[in-house]
Amino acid sequence: KTLTNLQQGRLPILKWIEMVKPSVTQSLATDSSSESCNFIQKNARTLCESVSSKYQHAALKFFNSTLCRLNNETPASVENVLCQFRKSMGIKVDLYSLPLTARKSFGPLTIDVAVVAPTERWAVEAGYEAKGTVRLNNTLYMVLYWGGKGSNSKGFMIEGKSDYGLGGKQASYTKWDLTDIKNQSIKMYQAEFEAGGGFLASANKSETSYRGDSAIYGALTYNTINSAVTSQVVLIERQRDSTLAGHFGCFRMYASGNKNSKMIIAKTQNNLYETGHLLNQSSQSLDEMDGVELTDSRELRDTTGTYFSSQADLEVAFNVQTNASIFDVSCATLNSMGDSDTNRLFSSLRFSLVDFKKTVTEVFN
Repeated sequence: KTLTNLQQGRLPILKWIEMVKPSVTQSLATDSSSESCNFIQKNARTLCESVSSKYQHAALKFFNSTLCRLNNETPASVENVLCQFRKSMGIKVDLYSLPLTARKSFGPLTIDVAVVAPTERWAVEAGYEAKGTVRLNNTLYMVLYWGGKGSNSKGFMIEGKSDYGLGGKQASYTKWDLTDIKNQSIKMYQAEFEAGGGFLASANKSETSYRGDSAIYGALTYNTINSAVTSQVVLIERQRDSTLAGHFGCFRMYASGNKNSKMIIAKTQNNLYETGHLLNQSSQSLDEMDGVELTDSRELRDTTGTYFSSQADLEVAFNVQTNASIFDVSCATLNSMGDSDTNRLFSSLRFSLVDFKKTVTEVFN
């Protein structure tokens, strides 16, 4: 049975969300009320705000709260959108009868959904079997490619910024592949436009913003057989030193091991905790980082574990070569993803801030 979830308009991203830790959306997914859709994203944010308080060890606080943002908060906004289509609009996608279209209006907002078999050569070669587009008042809002069988799916999604609140004040590119149970993966770029309206325009929080503008690259691989996990995050957001409010810093994390067992976690070193790395830092190695090997447990007390205070020690712990480019992108690369050049991933010269013509390899090469 092919693409069972997607026949009902369900993006099979919940399996990814639940790979490392249960998602708050799990209990909401069967709620028949469309109001539950709104709580998917809100509850994910609330969860990630509270995660660090559940761990005693500082490294585990940082690792698990960062992982939560990548693994729960980011895809929750997507699930919220598709939940609204399913429950509020009553749109059910039947992939056995392509092409198909659906339209529904809510006051001044008209939503059009179209699903076709992809014709782009790169999409067919990637194994994507369907292409969905979503328009809001005739403006393109989302393009989604997917393929696979059942929950063993893969896909590529481009979501633009919307003024209608469907996905919040962010735009994103997401690629996932769950077809290999021993090597499931997710990669994503996301920019939030909470305060300034443009790419990293303002780090200041406002009365309505969650954290100010931010940009993030995240990647996760997971083995469902032995729970082996590797994750990395490069995040640009407001610096944490209150005296530096209004300025951006870059914060990095790299971790590998087995979830709920032995993990090695490397993070932005302690003396850069408040300011972060420089935005123009071009390194993709483990410089300016420290780390620890420990058991991923909420009961583990702070200062427990084997600590690594130098790049060389971390490279030995992760078994990588000297100055190995362990990160996919640098702080400088992420910082250069916008704003006014139309070739960039996020550009204020485009209404939706993203480029819907990008291929999966152009974004995640």
